[in-house]
Amino acid sequence: MENRPQPPVDKKRQFSLGSVLAIAALIGLVGFGFGINVDQLSLSLQRFSSQNEDLPASLDYSEVDSLYKLLRDNYAGELSEDELMLGLKKGLIDATGDPFSEFLTSEQADELERGLEGEFSGIGAEIGIRDDRLVVIAPLDGTPAHRAGLRPGDVIAAIDEEDTSRMSVMEAVNLIRGDEGTDVVLTIVRDGRSSEDITITRATIEIPSVRTEMLEGDIGYIELVRFGSESANDFRRAARDMIENGAESIILDVRNNPGGFLDIAVNITSEFLEPGTVIVEERRGSEVIGTERASNGGVLVGVPTVVLVNGGSASASEIIAGALRDQSAGTIVGEQTFGKGSVQQLLQAGGGSVLRVTIAKWYTPGGDNINELGITPDIEVELTSEHFENDEDPQLERAIELLSQ
Repeated sequence: MENRPQPPVDKKRQFSLGSVLAIAALIGLVGFGFGINVDQLSLSLQRFSSQNEDLPASLDYSEVDSLYKLLRDNYAGELSEDELMLGLKKGLIDATGDPFSEFLTSEQADELERGLEGEFSGIGAEIGIRDDRLVVIAPLDGTPAHRAGLRPGDVIAAIDEEDTSRMSVMEAVNLIRGDEGTDVVLTIVRDGRSSEDITITRATIEIPSVRTEMLEGDIGYIELVRFGSESANDFRRAARDMIENGAESIILDVRNNPGGFLDIAVNITSEFLEPGTVIVEERRGSEVIGTERASNGGVLVGVPTVVLVNGGSASASEIIAGALRDQSAGTIVGEQTFGKGSVQQLLQAGGGSVLRVTIAKWYTPGGDNINELGITPDIEVELTSEHFENDEDPQLERAIELLSQ
């Protein structure tokens, strides 16, 4: 990624991303090109008032220089100036304690940019940090991660036997990604039980953003698999097809959808709401710095809707669910969502490197902080391991029951 003039502000390209905190945490999502989706980030360079004006304009590095000299003069191994400088930069950002803020080298920034194109090369799962552990936010249907049995909330304790307890999301991504056809071994801890090794063969997979099906009772089922650049158009066409084929109600499934572009989430949500209806607020501290509203009324305004969510629903998925819940445009069924509601921007940091930094938090129309709370379903329905293993879906069954009444 080359240095170039600062582009004009384009708020519509902000990402509500992903660690859990991955989503960010897991959480932070790095790009599909890594085989792991990191919640997509803003490429704009909007400026805001600083919340850290009491800090000095520049830092005193005299103690750092002294520490460097002690290390240079006494360390028994070989030191690399480039690696030392990289460590300083990463350490500065790590000191924020924010799993979503990160320093990316030029190579990592290039990978992130390529990863936003919607083609996954790797295992097809989003990862992040939750409770200081590397976790799976969501495996995507049809990917190696899904076929291998990864589930939302799985703790990744090791990657190819390398402990992950002190890894950043990007470092984990660099280990998990690799050539198509090669294997990576993830040591997984599930539900606090003993660990198990899962071998996953990497692949390059292009996944559709929307899947549809007409269910009995004139119910249109739309699964929003991912938020790509064409997802809003794909969703609009799917919604129109559902209505034209006689759908009288809609099930919108955003389970295990880790999120993506803000403008895509706003456009999809607009299909359910009257023009001008608040979808999400962007707050910096206590200040509201932006409000996203529904655009032209969509084809699903007034259509009875149930939204399916779970712990793998994050970021943009939570924006949709929160807006439809708070605006009484849909009933939310399933499990508590991930809770990824922070906004990141990508800032040029010199030499092609990039600073990904958290600039704000997302709030639902009713004032809930998505990042801290996630979205609580109107009707909580658990999908257990037993359900999963027996190919049962009580959440979908409950949605159908509600719309058939």
